[in-house]
Amino acid sequence: MTLAASSWLPNLLPVLLKIAGVAQTARRYVNFVGVTAVDDEANDQITITVSGGSGTTPTGTGIPHIVGGVQDAASSLVVNADVHASAAIALSKLAGFGTGVETFLGTPSSANLRAALTDETGTGAAVFASSPTLTTPTLTTAQMTNPFINGQTQGAAIAVAALEIDWSLGPVQTKTLAAGANTFTFSNQASGMVIVVRVTGAASTLTWPTVKWAGGVAPTQTASGIDVYTFVHDGTSIYGSVVQAMA
Repeated sequence: MTLAASSWLPNLLPVLLKIAGVAQTARRYVNFVGVTAVDDEANDQITITVSGGSGTTPTGTGIPHIVGGVQDAASSLVVNADVHASAAIALSKLAGFGTGVETFLGTPSSANLRAALTDETGTGAAVFASSPTLTTPTLTTAQMTNPFINGQTQGAAIAVAALEIDWSLGPVQTKTLAAGANTFTFSNQASGMVIVVRVTGAASTLTWPTVKWAGGVAPTQTASGIDVYTFVHDGTSIYGSVVQAMA
């Protein structure tokens, strides 16, 4: 008799599957949807008939790929198949990787990543965007926005808050004095720093912290004008100079 699989047989049935007369191992369960099962009535045996087209006999123990009832070649195995979370797949079973990629996937270290790349430059650990530590890098045509160099932010001129000149905030600072007496203080100065301070007076007098001036005498601030001061810290002392009465 001929049985229409879709009428009463379950989708999965334990059977012995033969292809071209050869029993197939590791394929005990067969999907009956779209095929015909024939009981020969004599040998208590069910024969599976796959109709349409001409497939090829698969090799190995992979899952065969059947389209329209036709067994594809062994090279066309099931794709996008779900793998159980408990399954362990050896990296050696995954082919087609470039040199070093398999090692990196197994042990994702900076050294293994560098070995897997073919166009890298330099050595050491991987570097990411925020606060990386770089050792003797070579930068070609580098563009930096407000870099922090030797304890000092490099960038646009900033206005001095109150009367405290914080050297770490930038190498160029400005201040418009109030009328009368004004006394500056320094903070965060360090060896190797240079700072320029543009001071605009308005019937003002000015007192500076300890600075070595030419002739040992601090200049008198232009009462109502612009003076530009330059200070250099050599690690021991701060040296000052001024260009006064700028237009």
